[in-house]
Amino acid sequence: CCFLSHYKVEAGSDARYLNDLIARMTGVPCFLDSSDLSDLRTLMSEGVQQSDVLVVLGTKGVLTRPWCLLELWEAHTQGVPIIFVTVEGRGFDFGDAKHFASHFKEELEAANPGALELVEKGLRQQGATVDDLAAALALLLDAAAPPERTSGASLTWHPFGSDNEVIADAQDLIDKMAAVCGKQIEWRDPWRGEKIGGKGGDDDYKSAKESSSRGSKRSRQSRWAKDKSRQSKG
Repeated sequence: CCFLSHYKVEAGSDARYLNDLIARMTGVPCFLDSSDLSDLRTLMSEGVQQSDVLVVLGTKGVLTRPWCLLELWEAHTQGVPIIFVTVEGRGFDFGDAKHFASHFKEELEAANPGALELVEKGLRQQGATVDDLAAALALLLDAAAPPERTSGASLTWHPFGSDNEVIADAQDLIDKMAAVCGKQIEWRDPWRGEKIGGKGGDDDYKSAKESSSRGSKRSRQSRWAKDKSRQSKG
């Protein structure tokens, strides 16, 4: 399974939708801390450590959140592969993220006062320091960032794309997760949950996208609007 690390204010709806989509397409559940965890003290042992891959939903403030940073550190130290997915329109930029990592203490305290103390406390429990985290973060960003002057090289999630676009985004992510884990993909129709073929080939997936497009009766923006409405009421 995968662990979806995200800043709830900026990507809570995206995480829930992607969580459901991945589960429907692969038959394998994701770990979403907002729904799967009631005690944050077990976040690492029952979440990150039990996951095959950690997926970071890249938004402007995700690297300023203490728990997201500690999730990254836990995955890094436990050898859990880490994948960054840029959420379109949510302010994430690899160049800015690298600058943040290179001036970690100052940038974190300025962006989220009090967060540095929480991160330091969490790292001390693991025998690590903020400098250790900053160095690891810089390496992770260097590895995840697309090559310079290359467009479209990084994984992207388009929140308000068409059904086919968001399913294609999910397919790209699942392909990447399978690649880093060395696992076989078992594709499923994202709306019906039915298995599609045995190898998840291009023809099977093309059929899946066409089927899902016909089966989707609500627009993408409508789903997000309703989700946001529920968030504001809660």
